[in-house]
Amino acid sequence: MNLTLVDLQETDIDDPRNLLRLHGDIENNFDRFFLTFVPSGNDFILKVLDPTIRGRPWGRLLAAHSILSHRKARKDGNLPEDQLSAAEVSAKELMEFSLDEPAQFRLKMILDNPTT
Repeated sequence: MNLTLVDLQETDIDDPRNLLRLHGDIENNFDRFFLTFVPSGNDFILKVLDPTIRGRPWGRLLAAHSILSHRKARKDGNLPEDQLSAAEVSAKELMEFSLDEPAQFRLKMILDNPTT
């Protein structure tokens, strides 16, 4: 990428503020432009651009983490919503779509457990 397009200098590349730690598989797909992070309000959302990588296990892990993170934020009072957010619904749908029936049952047990 041409650094001047994003108002950066060569010295900015190794700046700690420019660090994005990613799992190797995600980093590899990020570097190959198969997925990216897109702005959404004050946040960034992971967007998969190559449909052939959608079924990978890390997608389910990210979805599960999203659900549990939203639950914790709500429990801690950092997310005032009473219902599942759109992100949680999407994550739950991804999990249900990509798991076999026994795994879906285990997921339902975890997600329905209010103590988690």
